[in-house]
Amino acid sequence: MKTVRDPEIHNLRELELVIQGIPGYRTPRLRLEQYVTDSNIVAVAVWDAHMRNYLTNARVLDLGCGTGRFAIAAALMGAAQVLCMDIDQDALDTARKSASNYNLNNVDFIVEDVRNLELMGKFNIVFQNPPFGIWTERGDSI
Repeated sequence: MKTVRDPEIHNLRELELVIQGIPGYRTPRLRLEQYVTDSNIVAVAVWDAHMRNYLTNARVLDLGCGTGRFAIAAALMGAAQVLCMDIDQDALDTARKSASNYNLNNVDFIVEDVRNLELMGKFNIVFQNPPFGIWTERGDSI
């Protein structure tokens, strides 16, 4: 994949097109209920945060980031620092590669089950599209 440098994003549709270019899971894991969040959903959420000036110089947390769609979009739209966290190393490898393709050096990646994490510090905004219990009984642990 070629390196993309500083895409000019002037509107919601341009953001959505950039997000469409972020790959999904190579091998989705059913027990983790992995699916790719639709690019329009990501674009609307991130664009709304951008328009409200929530992302400018912000610290952003993306819990269960998967392949990094929310995290990368937030970084491209002005976040100062983005923490991209997921339990799946393969998904984070995809996210890391996509961030590198956009020359984003303000996105950090942590492989961790968010249920076991103790975060210190403050975040201005959190994105999360969690599993909804579609493939497992609600309350079942992974």
